[in-house]
Amino acid sequence: MRILALFALIALSVHLPANAGESVLTISDELGKKEIKELLDPKVAMFWEDQVPPTGLTEPSRPEIFSGIEANVIPFTGGVKHCQAAFKKSLNNMVEDARKMHYDVIFGIRSVVQGVPTSDPQRAVCSHIVHITSLKFQVVLARTQAMATRVAEEEAQALKEADASARKPSAKSRYLPLQPILSSPEAQAILGSGITWHAGSTSVPEFALQLGPLESEGEASVKKSGEAGACKDAVLNALSGLVKDARERGYSGLTRIHSYFDEKRTPVESDVECEISGSNAHVMLRSVLTGAN
Repeated sequence: MRILALFALIALSVHLPANAGESVLTISDELGKKEIKELLDPKVAMFWEDQVPPTGLTEPSRPEIFSGIEANVIPFTGGVKHCQAAFKKSLNNMVEDARKMHYDVIFGIRSVVQGVPTSDPQRAVCSHIVHITSLKFQVVLARTQAMATRVAEEEAQALKEADASARKPSAKSRYLPLQPILSSPEAQAILGSGITWHAGSTSVPEFALQLGPLESEGEASVKKSGEAGACKDAVLNALSGLVKDARERGYSGLTRIHSYFDEKRTPVESDVECEISGSNAHVMLRSVLTGAN
């Protein structure tokens, strides 16, 4: 039976067209649909590859890849409807990330097929593989001057509020100096020779490209190293996550590294807040990824 099924599959594949594993959407048609219009945010301007973005944009990212994935219950049945669902998900992902990181412009948007951006900016090409339909877009995130000013003002206000509150750590938390941990041999081993770092929001070096802020959570066992040792290990694990993000996305630096806990910035910017919960220590670090052109 298995041999017969195999021959049947081979026979079927002979009659399938070469592009049976792909579906193509016309982007202008999809953008005109009501459900797509409702998904988009008027505060996040979007410009496709054949559209000219406004001048004066600042703090651009490297080209980022956003994916939309739709599962097919029955294998080898992916089609246009699955592609349309993946299109909607990919747009939602890029808009959500832009809002989260306070970007108000997405430009240079074009479909990516087998790792290569398409030459036709009005074509979105989906790939169908067994149970999965996927669609990828390459984009650049940026800020208008107005948004960049707003982000800087909000960061300054967050620092003032954190300093003014001077809140004490909770019963389960403690504050530790961040700089000695980031300067430690263990941290330098994680950073390697290719990643630079800068903690805090003062004397921040300027870079041509940046992305973020991004978050990274670190956890470590108290039983293994004690509370202080576990907090240090948790910081190193969080740092490792940021470094992994930087390398994978093509950035060479981490700036504005600071501790962020329970939706609040740590009052003293040079400290890290570490929560001891059960037998583990937990730390949350935020940073902006940076790089040259």
